[in-house]
Amino acid sequence: MLFTLSLVAAVVLMLDPTSQNWGLGSSGAVKYLPVILCAGSVAVNLVANPLSIMVLFKPANAAMLGLALFMAVGSFAAQESTGKDLMFTYMGRAMNIIPFFAAALCMQQGYREALEARLGRIIYWGGLVMILLILLSELKVVFGFRGAFQNQTPLAVGAALAAMWLPKGRLFKAAWALLAVGVFLAMGKYTSLLWAIVVFAVFVLVNVAPWLFRGGTPSSGVKSVRTVLAVAAVALVTLLGAALFQSKREVASTDARWPVFQQRISEFMESPIYGSHFESSPLVSIGNLVIPTHNDYLEVLSGGGLVALGLLLVAVTAAMSRLLKMYRNGIVNYGYRTAVAGILIASLINMMSNPMLFLTATSYMVWASLGIMANFSEPARQRP
Repeated sequence: MLFTLSLVAAVVLMLDPTSQNWGLGSSGAVKYLPVILCAGSVAVNLVANPLSIMVLFKPANAAMLGLALFMAVGSFAAQESTGKDLMFTYMGRAMNIIPFFAAALCMQQGYREALEARLGRIIYWGGLVMILLILLSELKVVFGFRGAFQNQTPLAVGAALAAMWLPKGRLFKAAWALLAVGVFLAMGKYTSLLWAIVVFAVFVLVNVAPWLFRGGTPSSGVKSVRTVLAVAAVALVTLLGAALFQSKREVASTDARWPVFQQRISEFMESPIYGSHFESSPLVSIGNLVIPTHNDYLEVLSGGGLVALGLLLVAVTAAMSRLLKMYRNGIVNYGYRTAVAGILIASLINMMSNPMLFLTATSYMVWASLGIMANFSEPARQRP
């Protein structure tokens, strides 16, 4: 229950277009509410079943535990040596990994399929609201500015991909694809263009390819016409959106990112194995700007070197292998499970060009989805 509430809290925070906690201030109680709830979930699980602590020593979970401790120890060392306040160290990043462990423990419970469905529904409806808010923002109907939710788009991607797998009709899925593709293209960013292509491709693969290449046909001529019209509409929006994307593409932010990337690479080259031991600042000063790295992999690499990046990749590899196995074996509950998988994949890609680990709500998407997928286990099959 606490883990579910933590997801609700994270979604609510992500729906704030200004990332200012809906004007409730930047106090720890508000900013870290999803993490606090996850910490409570971990405590409840360990008290109810002390032996469940062994789950944390599985390879992927142990790797993430090592990464969190690496960040925490480096933060305390930085405070001791420089007197730096912990809020300006990697301690916040370390705390934000707690949702991974909450997810890992919850996935070991007997109700994991019900948990996945419940989490998937929250992601689905939260993502739908976000897509509508992005649309209204791009039309300048709300918020008074464009470009909202750049870092939070994995939530919308997860919802859109889940819609493609839900047991609904082709018209429902085509409408979802039209909405998602149009909104992502209207955002005019490289990553949003990628999400538009992904959603369109999944729509075609799930709803059109089986009909075209496996000999199946819709049950009636009316449905056949509707399917063709739906596919044509999605293709048209994609083509028009591509033209819109080219006309409004903005690259101004790239000018600030390259110096940040270069500084992080220089820090890594000074100590490739352990980086700065996470004793440096997670923020970078470029002229009068103090900004996050905008590439979380580079941030981990500069802060903890190849050791830290290797620990992260252990968990990512475990999650990806389980994800591939899940779809290869045709495990049921595709729709809502795909919501979690979609968030994970979109987050891992978004981390290449956006500071996903900078905000608690967006880092929650990364760590919670990674914890779920890295600890996914296939239900035992009955012997004949």
